[in-house]
Amino acid sequence: NVGFDYRVLSQLVREEGGPSPDLTNIEDVSVAAQVQGNSDHSLDALSIQYLDYTNTYSIKGLLQEAKESGVKSPTTLDIPPEVLAEKCLNDVWSTWHLWSRLDSMWPNQQNRECYRVDIDLLPILFEMERKGLGLNQDRILEYYNKLNFEVQQLASECESLGFNPASTQQTGYFLATRGNILPFTKSGRHLRTDEEALRELDDPVASLVLRYRQTSKLLSTYVTPWLNADRAHTHFRLDLSTGRLASFDRNLQNIPPTMRDVFRADSGVFSWM
Repeated sequence: NVGFDYRVLSQLVREEGGPSPDLTNIEDVSVAAQVQGNSDHSLDALSIQYLDYTNTYSIKGLLQEAKESGVKSPTTLDIPPEVLAEKCLNDVWSTWHLWSRLDSMWPNQQNRECYRVDIDLLPILFEMERKGLGLNQDRILEYYNKLNFEVQQLASECESLGFNPASTQQTGYFLATRGNILPFTKSGRHLRTDEEALRELDDPVASLVLRYRQTSKLLSTYVTPWLNADRAHTHFRLDLSTGRLASFDRNLQNIPPTMRDVFRADSGVFSWM
């Protein structure tokens, strides 16, 4: 939770001025709950469990209300400011009282120290997010040309067979006409063509579709957005259920090893421990 709050407050400082967030004095209810072994460490779940309090204004519920009022794809900007403000105040109340409760429940000193390690790590992660990684534009341009050519070639091959590989409905229908048996989606209205379902098929066309998707995803996720960019940025979150950091928006942990030469070291040399 601290990560989101820090990013919002930092943006406010940049736009409006004022003091920067104090990263020497932070606590995180979500991280504390994870370290203490709670499987569901969302604010709403913890409030119900420890405070016997239900937050009337959940973001999911507020967005659903906006949708029911006629907004097709609502965002928080479509929620009335006074309602959103009350939701935030409820979150603050819950967080403050939850921290007092969780801070009195450490099972042992080792558990408490584990939490402190994670909290001390947060400012370092925020600085890593801010700084980002340098990008080698020559290599990015090479990958862009290569992957763009491959995507067009694979799409053309599929279209010559009579279907658009970017359309899940056309893909499912075409594979079914070739005698493949695919499971239905949960709605029961379409055939499943996700990676798991396609890998179960012994059909070269399924492999062709998978190659198209993998190549187009690399192009759209890691190459096109970085064209003409000086640095690549990501966000980190502590994912204690797996014991590792998670990276999102963009997930730098998923970039293939063969493509990691798009990054350049500021010092000229990458080092590791």
